[in-house]
Amino acid sequence: AQAILVQAVLQDLGGCMCTVQNSYQCLSGESPMLQAHSPDRSHDAGPLNPFETAFALIRALRDEFHNLKSEVDEFKGKAEQRFQKVEGDLDSTTIALTKRCEQLEAADQDDKLSTNMRFERMSDNVEELRKVKQARLDNLDAQMKAEMNVRFEQNQALDQKLRNEASNLRKDLEKLSNDVGSFKNKVADDSAADRTRHDELRHDSEKLAALLSDSSLTRDPFNQLGYRN
Repeated sequence: AQAILVQAVLQDLGGCMCTVQNSYQCLSGESPMLQAHSPDRSHDAGPLNPFETAFALIRALRDEFHNLKSEVDEFKGKAEQRFQKVEGDLDSTTIALTKRCEQLEAADQDDKLSTNMRFERMSDNVEELRKVKQARLDNLDAQMKAEMNVRFEQNQALDQKLRNEASNLRKDLEKLSNDVGSFKNKVADDSAADRTRHDELRHDSEKLAALLSDSSLTRDPFNQLGYRN
């Protein structure tokens, strides 16, 4: 608006300079206003009075100056109205933009607060979840250690029982081996004794058979008498 006002004032100053130049031409005798007749005088009144011509020029310049002043005042009033209108529009726009910026800042603050609250809730949830998971892991670790200890004790007891059973079986096996060895020796001795006794009985039987074969009861009387079948 100020640039428009300055441009209008420069245009008015240019018009004023043109008017002054025309006035100078009139004073030097080059303007047709000096050669024109006064409307109050007749054509036969003779030559114009130089002072009258100067007064007429001054009156014309005064009228021109008043017209120019009124135009400048009118233009100034219009420019002032336009400037005030533009200033009012600028103020209303500034107020609207200020309100809009305040609304945006308030919305941004609300958004930041809601975001911070959500992050805090998420942080609390994550911390609570971490604590729950840590407690579950600790409990699971304790149960795992207890189970390992129980299994280890059970394995140790089972190993001890197996070692004791193996030792007992080894002892029984050794005892059985000794018993079997003794039994084998006894069987071998009994077998040798039975064989010896059997041989003795066989010899006795052979002796008895030989003795009985030489008995007179077993002899054939016909063979002794010389009879043969």
